[in-house]
Amino acid sequence: MNLLARLPPGLLADVGPALMVSAVFMAIFGLAELLRGFNLCSKEMSRKFVHLAAGVVATTFAYVFTSHWTLLVMCAAFVVLVKAGKAFDLLPSIHGVSRQSWGAVLHPVAIYLTFVTCAAMRRPEYYVIATLVLSVSDALAALIGKAYGFKIYEVETEEGRKSVEGSVIFLLSTFIIVHLGLLLLTDTGRLECVLSAIVIAILVTIFEALSLGGADNFFIPFGTLFVLMKLAHAPVAMLAFRVGLILFTMGSTLLFAVVSGKFGTSGVIGIGLVGYGCWILVAWHWYIPILITTLLLAFTDLFIETRDDEEPDQVRVRPVFYMFIVSFAWLLVGSFFQHLVRPLTVPFLITITAALSVRWAWQIRSQRPDPADTRPRWLVRPGFVGRAFLLTVIYLAFHLAIRDFGLEPVFSFLSLWIGTMLGDRLYWAIGGRHLGQWARVDFLRMGMVVILFTSALVFWANLAYYQAR
Repeated sequence: MNLLARLPPGLLADVGPALMVSAVFMAIFGLAELLRGFNLCSKEMSRKFVHLAAGVVATTFAYVFTSHWTLLVMCAAFVVLVKAGKAFDLLPSIHGVSRQSWGAVLHPVAIYLTFVTCAAMRRPEYYVIATLVLSVSDALAALIGKAYGFKIYEVETEEGRKSVEGSVIFLLSTFIIVHLGLLLLTDTGRLECVLSAIVIAILVTIFEALSLGGADNFFIPFGTLFVLMKLAHAPVAMLAFRVGLILFTMGSTLLFAVVSGKFGTSGVIGIGLVGYGCWILVAWHWYIPILITTLLLAFTDLFIETRDDEEPDQVRVRPVFYMFIVSFAWLLVGSFFQHLVRPLTVPFLITITAALSVRWAWQIRSQRPDPADTRPRWLVRPGFVGRAFLLTVIYLAFHLAIRDFGLEPVFSFLSLWIGTMLGDRLYWAIGGRHLGQWARVDFLRMGMVVILFTSALVFWANLAYYQAR
């Protein structure tokens, strides 16, 4: 009796519902195995059937379970079941796909974390909306894309091919789910429901389009939940502006991509998303560095590695992700701590300038010097000091010209220049020892860590400087 009294509150009350839900899940898995065993559907289709059916059942959790501990135990048991099935070649209806995917593990983890977050906010309706988008929209996109997808776009050259048809279905399904969910489960006005649903549908479709290796099972519900929180009680004018802003950032990036031909579809989507995030999460002037980066990548050959007699690679989502992931981290800091925007500006710029300096160095290393080129060497093949100086001038000029941003000119220039040089030198100090040994993604990950470290140092320097003034 004492042992039972020590159990987390609500856990005993959830035993009956947990057993019923577990029985339903086992029935879903059993039916999927039968469908696959009798060759009534492919492994991919049976996997999506489990994803859809189990996800729809999971939407009831916010109203069925009173304790998150119950769901934690169930999700942990499911993860163990999936890992055991993978190890012993069982339950191919869950994980039986040819590509590498963590979706079967990330799905229950995302369900649990979404449940905990919504329970803390006391917004069960948000949980229902987020899990329905994850379950229904994702499954429909995969099914329609598989059967009727003809317009294919590559997320990465190494992996990940998705269809325009599947993405359109995801967009429409998400719009309907969010619109009806807000309309029926909340007191949001009708026009606000429509505009919120448009914003969320576009953004979450982008999250799904850019996700690889089953990561969409994590980003879809949390992306939906995050945008729902940001749009809660937003006025109609703000929602309409955000719809227009998404179309502007995506459309302008697409225009530059079409003109230059240097961006893959996923690169366009990724850069457009970062630009939108800069404007919305912090301030409009943080979008300017993203616009400058887009123009440099589109209309110069300095930052895209080429080999002699080979076509240059297109900019796709993986380099964009590793280039801007640290930038996005500083965006989130600036979004939640608006009083830190001024000392965050230069560290944010360093995440871009240091990455471009490294890309510029890779481009220089990939080509032999041209004896016939009469341009100054400092411009064609500059060292790390010259690269950092030129990038500092390009990226800081706007912010210093518009004095409303409150940056101190000399200190900002020196901290950006030194930080860019430091990021470049640290990258090559580490990466130079592994040339010919590491894969491309290893260099991308290492660069991400170096830029995070460098920008953090510069942030503390800027914070100390502005606090002392």
